[in-house]
Amino acid sequence: MSDHKKITDESGGDSARSLAESRAPRTIRFSDSEWKRIDKLAVEQGISSADLVRQTMIAMTGGKLPAWFDATSGALPPGIQTQIEKIYRGVYILATLKRDKMYREGRQNELDAFLEAAKRTQVAIMKSASGS
Repeated sequence: MSDHKKITDESGGDSARSLAESRAPRTIRFSDSEWKRIDKLAVEQGISSADLVRQTMIAMTGGKLPAWFDATSGALPPGIQTQIEKIYRGVYILATLKRDKMYREGRQNELDAFLEAAKRTQVAIMKSASGS
């Protein structure tokens, strides 16, 4: 019988890590101000700073955000705001291309409401990301 067991890591993702596998210490350098920000967020999440860094990196290597991440916290990881802006632009272009068709179908109010909601959401996300 194998002592390998599929477990769930701290970020909520599955990891095929052996029960016998232990973690080894690694060195990552942070400035004092960077570490204070990491430590503050870790305290807010109720986890250690090391767990916060580990969970974040493990989740992001799998193309996901960590389980504790809350988009309303303003703590957007690097690159996420750019991705949001690109997605918004794509959605805006597609919506604009479909606008005439929706008007012909009598759905102009639905489209206008959707576009306004999308614009408000983008502004809120950008404000949150910039810390304002």
